[in-house]
Amino acid sequence: MLSTVLLFLMACNDRSHISSATLKSIGGLGHGGMGISSSYPLNSAEGIKKCLELGLDGTELDVQMTSDSVLVAFHDVDLADVTKLEGRIHEKTWKELKSTAYQGSLRGDCFLVSLDDLFGCIANVNQFYYTFDCKLHPLGLSNEVYQSQFIAALKRILEKYQLGERIAIESQDVGFLTACKREIAQSMYYYYPSSFSDGYQTAVSQDFDGITIASANITKDEVAQAHQAGLKVALWNVKTGSDNWNAIEKQPDFIQSDDPRHLKNALK
Repeated sequence: MLSTVLLFLMACNDRSHISSATLKSIGGLGHGGMGISSSYPLNSAEGIKKCLELGLDGTELDVQMTSDSVLVAFHDVDLADVTKLEGRIHEKTWKELKSTAYQGSLRGDCFLVSLDDLFGCIANVNQFYYTFDCKLHPLGLSNEVYQSQFIAALKRILEKYQLGERIAIESQDVGFLTACKREIAQSMYYYYPSSFSDGYQTAVSQDFDGITIASANITKDEVAQAHQAGLKVALWNVKTGSDNWNAIEKQPDFIQSDDPRHLKNALK
């Protein structure tokens, strides 16, 4: 009985059928830097820099905009979820936010960071890839005005650091992605659906570059179908080493992992 169990475990851990070419074709990204279980807060400069120092291809980060059009790396809708402040990023100026520390983390010395400050402190910033999950939470502005300001802020940052071709912009808002694509032609555009069928149909009809989807919501065959249509696929909600391998098996273009250290070793 014990020998049978051991053979089963060995078979489950045997990755020899995955070719080195397949591993090399997948871009490894951290999720918000070092991931949701890290001692570094999501989207903190410290966590993002640590992720890049591992030797991954880049990182995903969440992007929001202040009331004075400064782009900030931040995930939650309300600041109160992870800081002592209350309200939304878009309700505050960058001056009001720049000294705000993350709370509830093992590291109490991490502060909110603007994209300008973040990219300014990354050595060899142009050698990495960055996925911007644009969180659109407008207050007090028309959707069109808000999105126009957001896109203008994106354009300024990408031009300043010459990152256009190193950026994938993802969103659940089709109109926002379409407007971005008109203004910032050199970047990649990924639709963020809840299901593969929605993602596939929307990305094809809107001529987006790809889809970003939870790994559990897409199969290996559906990844291949997307590739046949000329779409790239990025997988998220990849939390553990086992999740990393399950995502690798599907042969996507990018994996946004909450265990970036394991992913780096897996993709060697």
